[in-house]
Amino acid sequence: MSDFNVNEYLKDVIIEGNLVKLPLGQLDRKEYMEVKKKLELIGGKWKGGNTQGFVFEQDPKELLDKVCEGENINLKKEFQFFETPEKIADKLVYYADHERCKLSADGKCKGNFSPLNCDGIDTPEECEEMLDADHENDGVKDGS
Repeated sequence: MSDFNVNEYLKDVIIEGNLVKLPLGQLDRKEYMEVKKKLELIGGKWKGGNTQGFVFEQDPKELLDKVCEGENINLKKEFQFFETPEKIADKLVYYADHERCKLSADGKCKGNFSPLNCDGIDTPEECEEMLDADHENDGVKDGS
């Protein structure tokens, strides 16, 4: 049985601004996954290449100190922010505009469409065709 303590290990990381580098030495996979999870839960994202560390949007020292003291932190859960993938957001806007068009007096969309990701397409109909062709693979159901 391993005596690895992720909170103790994190006390030895190297903080360089918004970058957290792991101490020298190799962790086994299970230990690394524990460290990775703790750092990701406080906003860190691994960046390889020349960086070789976890990058944060702001100085991670305060959050890291809390984690090292045993506090369980999950920023996504705490703030309940779950980013909607761009492709899904585009579809939602498209279908919202499509519904608005159906409600117009003559049943026609009078140029009221959102040309999201429709570069080089000139009309709402062309955009609709392009989006409908891609619709089957994006996981969004329109109820039909």
